[in-house]
Amino acid sequence: MVARRRTATNGELRSISLFAASRGRALRPELISFGIFEATGDYLYRRHQHLTFEAIVPIAGTYRCRLNGQELVLARPQVLLVKPQDWHEDILAQGVSYWAFSFRIADASLTNLAGWFAQGITPQNQIAAPPSPAVRTLLRRMRLEAQTPDALSLLLQDAILGELVWTLARSYPREVLGTGLFGLTQVDPLLPRLERWFESRVQMQVTVGEMARAMGLSPTALGLRCHHLLGMAPAKAFTRFKIERARELLLGTTMNVVEVSEHLGFENPFHFSRVFRRHYPYPPSHVKRSRPGGDGH
Repeated sequence: MVARRRTATNGELRSISLFAASRGRALRPELISFGIFEATGDYLYRRHQHLTFEAIVPIAGTYRCRLNGQELVLARPQVLLVKPQDWHEDILAQGVSYWAFSFRIADASLTNLAGWFAQGITPQNQIAAPPSPAVRTLLRRMRLEAQTPDALSLLLQDAILGELVWTLARSYPREVLGTGLFGLTQVDPLLPRLERWFESRVQMQVTVGEMARAMGLSPTALGLRCHHLLGMAPAKAFTRFKIERARELLLGTTMNVVEVSEHLGFENPFHFSRVFRRHYPYPPSHVKRSRPGGDGH
């Protein structure tokens, strides 16, 4: 055994904590697609509706589009974040190029169902001007990792995406962001109660009347509160909760699509698949196949 010398001093060891004192459920950005686009001539990408988030970062030229019917113009260092359910139409001139990456935020917490932005924002509010070098450095790193075909590449891309997404979030004024994004402490007490109730009924089919009685509200009052807090009706919030749970089960267990459908109280696997496709741009069998050893059946 090697003896360790101790040095006698009269000092003390002080520490400064750099960790968060408390944190809620983590939000996990998941990369769907990523690339650089360049218009070789005037080009119109016809009106379409988004199922996921998409960030557009101009590289050269002036990027124009219509978002929910309003025309927007972007140039460096601005970034546009298109959110799920937005209607989007690109209006591109020759020479315009831009980065674009789409992602979803994985979290089944009702606190975060309201999404990235606060209710009532305008398309102009979805434009931000983050620190240009920071965003473009992260995009270049992501591109490099995408071109590196080793076992850790996907993990590193996800890690870079997280830094990129939260760097972008920080660049928006606080008042345009949804409370769920920050996990603010002043959360309406209805949300945790409703979430616990959803958790206890996730394997069942429930009615809005049953939800309202459990919350001590009328169906109308519950609907108003849910629209204010979550931006959606109570029934849709419950369905979204079930679909998030279904995706967790498909990814994290050996249950197949039929078993998950039965476990969560859907009428049959076909009904389950239809509902799942309203929330994700792929069927539940795709999730199972993406899991190591998954067969999709």
